[in-house]
Amino acid sequence: MKRFKINFALLAIVLASTAAFAFKAPAKHKIFNPLWQYDGSGSTTDPSNYFQVSSLSCPTGTNICAIMAPADPDDSDVPKIDAPLSGRISSKTTSSGDVFLRN
Repeated sequence: MKRFKINFALLAIVLASTAAFAFKAPAKHKIFNPLWQYDGSGSTTDPSNYFQVSSLSCPTGTNICAIMAPADPDDSDVPKIDAPLSGRISSKTTSSGDVFLRN
């Protein structure tokens, strides 16, 4: 009887370990926001002055070239520029990695 209890306990541990690894959640993939290039007209914080691009070529400089932001849920043809991003655009702050400058 003692041997049966030990075998049963080992079987329970093996089954629990198998179940824990079998149902492990898949690794989360980092989702990157799309790139939006500034068209050079009007305010740099106006979403309608941006168009989506698949790649970016911005030589380093001091003027806004592009931003990285999600599409606006109400209009997927423009970026969603929230207050923090608007502030980074206005101050030309690139440290967050979502504002790109050019000459």
